[in-house]
Amino acid sequence: MNYKRYFLLAIILITALVCLWPIYRPLDEINKAYRWYFDFLKHAGYYFVAMMLIFNIHLKINRLWQILGFFILSVLFEFLQVFSHNRTVDFLDILYNLIGIMLAVILYYLFKFIKKL
Repeated sequence: MNYKRYFLLAIILITALVCLWPIYRPLDEINKAYRWYFDFLKHAGYYFVAMMLIFNIHLKINRLWQILGFFILSVLFEFLQVFSHNRTVDFLDILYNLIGIMLAVILYYLFKFIKKL
């Protein structure tokens, strides 16, 4: 196994840890209001960065499979949250994950196109 696979494995393990860790939010005790934009930034931001990292390790796997695989993994982790303390499945989180992944795809190919000019 070369360093690229170790790096991909690290991204997947960190994603699993972040998604499945039992949640405790001390700030929620103070501020009970739900902030959708903060949730959006957490999910979309994390999956954006992770997808950009996956693209930049240049795996010998078709990009479409990388995108689909990472999105399916995000859905799987979202559903596995049922088994984690104080975590639930939220379909908006899945949408935010998809938006983060797709923004990474768009930006990656936009930069690649600009670089060719």
